[in-house]
Amino acid sequence: MRINQLWIVLLLLAPEVAPAQSPPQGSADRLLPPVIEPFHPITTRIQAPTEQDRINEYVHNLLDPFSFVSAGASAGIGQWRDKPKEWGEGGTAYARRAVSAYTQHIVYTTMLFGGASLFREDNRYLASGRQGFGTRLSYAIKSTFWARRVNANGEIHRHISISKLSALAGAALISRLWQPRSGSSLKSAAISFGVSLGANTGFNVEREFLPGFPQ
Repeated sequence: MRINQLWIVLLLLAPEVAPAQSPPQGSADRLLPPVIEPFHPITTRIQAPTEQDRINEYVHNLLDPFSFVSAGASAGIGQWRDKPKEWGEGGTAYARRAVSAYTQHIVYTTMLFGGASLFREDNRYLASGRQGFGTRLSYAIKSTFWARRVNANGEIHRHISISKLSALAGAALISRLWQPRSGSSLKSAAISFGVSLGANTGFNVEREFLPGFPQ
């Protein structure tokens, strides 16, 4: 890895601390669709979420109509690619793919809820409030990997999100259990994990630049 590439990685993953009173304004295409990313509410709050906040977000992520639309879209992509091929074509095959995608969404959302509660992490997206396309884009990309934690002094500490990354990885692995042989390998799980990170990043960019993006 070149030196300049290393610096880019370090800048993206470097932790950030901000005072509470001034928050920062076969091939891959042959595999099943990735985990459906829950839409964490876009928020400008800087207080740590309560357990009721976490429960409300969990229920919202499970029942949000967009989650069903996303599962249907994922099933459509799988149907178009005929992947996994063992599930065939037709209405029954489409329904099976949709149930598979939504079940993976449930696994991810549940693991995320448990992990965030355990590690006291806040994964909700907080708009940067900054100026400049590059600055805002960098912030949105970093937010894919970061979570917030408010300490006893009211300071916001941003660090690698253990809950989000472990939930993405766990859902990618667990979903292999009900896949047919062509989609049950560790390689397909790793690719699903990577694609899910990319989808998560895309959602964050939309949240940053499109305030009306669905929550």
